[in-house]
Formats: sequence, C-alpha cells, structure tokens
Amino acid sequence: MNFMNCMKKLLSIKIIIVSLLMVFAITTIVLALVNRKKVNYYMTYPKEYYLMNDNKSFSVNLYSTQKNDDYLEKENVERVLLTDKNSENFYEVKLENIVENNEIVSYDNKKFSKYRVDLKIPIETKDNMQINDASITIYYTSSENIKLSIGSIIFNPQKGESDIKVTHLKGIVNEIESKMILMGVGMDINNTTKQDIKILSINTLDERINVKNQICLLNNQDYTNEIKIKELENSNIVSSKLNFPIIIKKEEQQKLLLLLEYDKPITIQTLGFIIEYEIMGKNYHQFINPFQYFNTTSKKAEIVRYECY
Repeated sequence: MNFMNCMKKLLSIKIIIVSLLMVFAITTIVLALVNRKKVNYYMTYPKEYYLMNDNKSFSVNLYSTQKNDDYLEKENVERVLLTDKNSENFYEVKLENIVENNEIVSYDNKKFSKYRVDLKIPIETKDNMQINDASITIYYTSSENIKLSIGSIIFNPQKGESDIKVTHLKGIVNEIESKMILMGVGMDINNTTKQDIKILSINTLDERINVKNQICLLNNQDYTNEIKIKELENSNIVSSKLNFPIIIKKEEQQKLLLLLEYDKPITIQTLGFIIEYEIMGKNYHQFINPFQYFNTTSKKAEIVRYECY
C-alpha cells in the first residue's frame, strides 16, 4: 500500500514538473512572439537639391517597405535634423508635410511604398553655401530615430541680372569608372542688350565641379548626348577653342560647349551655373537655373534597415 502511494506521489510530481515545463515553454514562445521586433526598410536616392533666391523648401522622396507607415506620420515626428557627415554642423529642419503616394517601387527583392517628405530649412544667409553628403535624422515622440542619406543641398540666395538669354542646354554624358558622368554642357548664349558683353567666366553652382577655362565654340548642336567628349572636341562641330574673356556682340549669339572637371567622378544629373560678365566696364552676374541633363538608373539607392518597437 505504501509502495503504491509512493508511486502515485512520484507520478504526480512528474506530471507537475512536465506541466510547469510546458507552461514555461509556452510562456517563453508567447513572450518571444510579443516582443519580436518588426523590421522596416527605408530607401532614398541621394541627389542635388538647389535652393535658389529666397526658397528654403525642398522635398525628399522616401521609400518604405511598410504601407501606411506609422513612422511616416507627421504627428509621430518630434523634430528633424539636417547634418553633414563631413563636419559637425547640424541644422534643425521644419517638417511641413509627409504624403504617401500610390506608387510601389521594387528594389533589391523588396517592394517599397513611396512617400514625399516636405522640409524647410530656416537658414538665414546672404552667401552661397553647400552641404555635401547630407543626411536627415528623424526623431520620434517615442524617443526613436532614423537617419537617412539625401545627397547635397546647394543654397544660392543671391539674385542675378537678366541681360543674357541662355537656350538649348544639352549635356554630354560619358561612362567613367562605371558611373554616368556629365562631362560637358552645350548652350546658346544670347546677348539681349544694345551693348557688347564681355563674358569673364562661367562656373557651376556646385563646388565639386569646375568649368575648364578653355571653351569650345560650336557650329551647331548636331551631336548625341552620349558622344565621347574628346571625339566631340576634335570634330568639325567645334569651330574653335578660346579662353575667357569671351566677347558677345550686341544682340548676337554664341554657341558654347563648357567642359567640366571633377575632383573625383560623381554622378550629377542636375547642375546650375553662374555667368560673370561686364558691360561698359561694370561687372554683373547672372544665373543659369539648375537643369536636369539626363536620367539614370545607375545612381545607387541608400537603404536603412530599422527594427521597429
């Protein structure tokens, strides 16, 4: 009888232990499922943003693997900082709006929903300023934050004259080191005044790119955008080469080819210029507004993996 009671007690203990282990295992699995972090991916295409004259607003296209993403709801954002990864400078940016578009983009075996993030930079400056390799960090009311690369921001608060009419902008794009590089820009320069204009210099609004001092005068623009720049320079399309200053007679036109040089090859699709010139001994400047010279799919997307709480 005692033996049977002992066996029953041992069996009961085993049942209790097994039950406790099962409860522990189930609890562990449930907690793991509850606490498992959800992973979102965010994608940007870094580009050039030009803020001309008094304009301080720009929009960033941002892509998320999450449709109706709570992290891209304006009311969940506490603040946004703009930073330059090459310096310690940072600027607080005003988030004006976030809009989800009905566009789905496939990239790297993932599907992304497209959002437009409208920003405004309250910077007061009278001088040109450029922020290269810029990022925005979005801080949330939940104390989380996400950092995203957006490209370069070029501020040009100055206003120019309008004595020169620039038409027929045409870019020359060559592949260098597996990158599509804007190597030159053709344009028609029209003197709209009753006086001769002396073009003292033409340069870009992007500090990473310079215009070579030697300018090509063109007979026409009968060339393709993909022609090798050296081939074009040596063709009969180029009538002559000369250095600044260049004289443009009153109410006349010159067809120019500006040759561009870089510190290192970078894919720049959009570029603006500044023309420094002289009329009757007085100096002026005029801007050629930023213009997109080509489209490319070779520009690398930046993807951030974010574990959501």
